[in-house]
Amino acid sequence: MKPLFKLAILMIAISAIAGAAQAAELSLVNTSRVQALYAKGSVLSPVVGSNASQLVFLIVRDQNLNPVEGAASLLTVHFPNDVQEWVMPNTDEFGVSLLLLEVKNQPPGTRVVLEFQVGYDELEASTRDSFRIWW
Repeated sequence: MKPLFKLAILMIAISAIAGAAQAAELSLVNTSRVQALYAKGSVLSPVVGSNASQLVFLIVRDQNLNPVEGAASLLTVHFPNDVQEWVMPNTDEFGVSLLLLEVKNQPPGTRVVLEFQVGYDELEASTRDSFRIWW
C-alpha cells in the first residue's frame, strides 16, 4: 500500500507541474499578441519646394513597443486646395511603411497636413504630421 500511495503522490505532483508549465506557456502566448497599436508619422524634410518630392514615414509599434508587421494604413494629405488619399504599403518587419509623395504646384508658405489611419486585426490607431511648402 505504501508504494502505491507514493506513486499516487508522484503522479499528482507531475500533473501539477505539467499544468503550471502549460499555464505559463499560454501566458506567454497572450503577452506576445498585439493588444494595442501606437503609430507615429513623420516626413524626411520639414520644408519642401512647390514642385518637389516628400518621403513620408509611418512607424507602428505594439503595447511593448515591438514593431508590428503587416499593419495597413491610409494616408490623407490635406494640400491647401486639394485633399488626396493614399494607401500606404503594409508595414514591414521593422514596423515601417514608406511612401514617396509628389508635391506639385503648391503655393509657398502653406502647410500640408498628413493624417494616418492605421489598422491591424481589430485594432486601430491614428496620428498626424505636417510640413511646409517653402519656396
